[in-house]
Amino acid sequence: MPKGTWASVSAKYKTEEQCRDLFVKYMWPNGVECPKCGHNNNTDQMINMSGRKMNTTFKCEKCQKIFVVKTNCILTGSRLSFRSWLEAIYRIAIKTKSTPSLGLPEELNVIQDTG
Repeated sequence: MPKGTWASVSAKYKTEEQCRDLFVKYMWPNGVECPKCGHNNNTDQMINMSGRKMNTTFKCEKCQKIFVVKTNCILTGSRLSFRSWLEAIYRIAIKTKSTPSLGLPEELNVIQDTG
């Protein structure tokens, strides 16, 4: 988790792409790894669906499985942006008391059942 106030974290990770890249870094610190076969793909050689070096959707070089950053983690199936997830995780991490289930969605300006 980046350190500092939410204003400083928010300023550093302004775009959705920057937030996604942060999640990629934390999910796979040693390079993108296939959730199906475990093959460790070098991010420079990673095949992705848009032809860009880093994207949300990846394809394993070995088993050809297509997967996304949100596969097999708390973000699976979520429609929230990476930026919203970063803010939610930040707010939970800095709290000294537990966050009520209605409190966080209100702080993030989303409805409680947002997935």
